Amino acid sequence: MSIAPLNYQYNEYSETVSDWNSYGVWVNKLLAGKGELSPGTQNFVRALTDTLPDVRSKVKAVYQYMQARTRYVAISEGIGGYQPMPASDVDKYAYGDCKALSNYTKALLASIDIPSYYTEIGADSRRILFSDFASADQTNHAILTGPLDGDTIWLECTNPYNPFGYVGSAIANMPALAVTSEGGQLIAMPEYFAEDNVREYHLNLKLDLNGDASADMSTIAKGLRFEELYFLKTGTKKQQQDYLLSHLPLKNLIIDDFKLTEGLELSPTASLNVIFRAAKYAHSSGNRLMLPLNTLSPLTIKVDKRSTREFDLHFDIPGTDISHFVYEIPAELEVEFLPPEIILENDFLSFQSSCELIDNKLNYHRSFILKQNIIPKDNVSDFVETLEKIRKQDNPKAVLKLN
Repeated sequence: MSIAPLNYQYNEYSETVSDWNSYGVWVNKLLAGKGELSPGTQNFVRALTDTLPDVRSKVKAVYQYMQARTRYVAISEGIGGYQPMPASDVDKYAYGDCKALSNYTKALLASIDIPSYYTEIGADSRRILFSDFASADQTNHAILTGPLDGDTIWLECTNPYNPFGYVGSAIANMPALAVTSEGGQLIAMPEYFAEDNVREYHLNLKLDLNGDASADMSTIAKGLRFEELYFLKTGTKKQQQDYLLSHLPLKNLIIDDFKLTEGLELSPTASLNVIFRAAKYAHSSGNRLMLPLNTLSPLTIKVDKRSTREFDLHFDIPGTDISHFVYEIPAELEVEFLPPEIILENDFLSFQSSCELIDNKLNYHRSFILKQNIIPKDNVSDFVETLEKIRKQDNPKAVLKLN
């Protein structure tokens, strides 16, 4: 059972809230008078954007200006939990919470006659659950929504590293409430599918007769998987290297060099290139080497194997993993055994792996797709069974024999 007041009264702000539209009317009252900026700031924004060719580039310039000069400070005491501080104060002190920074960005855009909508949303574990039942406790975050040349742009104003227009995992596929001049309007945030959330792994590894390896590995993350790499941007070079040393699943690892790059236009991507060495990458057994083919992109999904469930099984996101690994082996070694091709699939996941020898190079290909992130409780048993079959065959070994 959910209970919410019909009549809202907070200080001088009152409204009868019977639906999301009237809730938006109340929020509009909280926003009234909070969007004023000094003439100097307005003139600065006009000068910043006057020569830019279109609305999108102007919005981007304003957004990045806001990111560069403000920082997030939580303000939740009293009415501050619902009402943003004035845009002029954010401009003066260069800080604010999600409400204040979103309202400030809205005011900056308004100074160059670009409309936008203050938007409330439930982030992370909170969400708007009921379209026909309005209550303030269904939201805990504010962003900005802007019409853009027949499209819509969403601006997450609290993260100084967020790419322009990127809708992150905390708010993707969530209902949100755009506060228009007429009241609240429920809208749907963009949804990401398995084919959007992609992590690609590429490896070129040279093996010697002792089983030691030197390698060049790159991984590219797209969609919501972008966040798996992009967060490294906030750390120092030392912190980044320490993270790689602790998270790359290799023993005897020496990192010679690494580089993180990003493409932040339209659909953001993050790329990580690592040059490394690893002793005993392949283990010896007599005159043979056992070469693991998928040490670097193992299956990470973990599921409780309980036999009965009361609820559906939820994962954070659907997604796709693709691996292309090339192993260059010494001419003195011959391939004695290669694992067979594996194909496993059901309604919720897909797995395929294969390996072939071409010109003294082993080419290993792997793909794993989690097709959807919610598995109905009646299907979990079959899902887990298939997942365990994949796990048992996910790091096959090639056997190399000394000639």
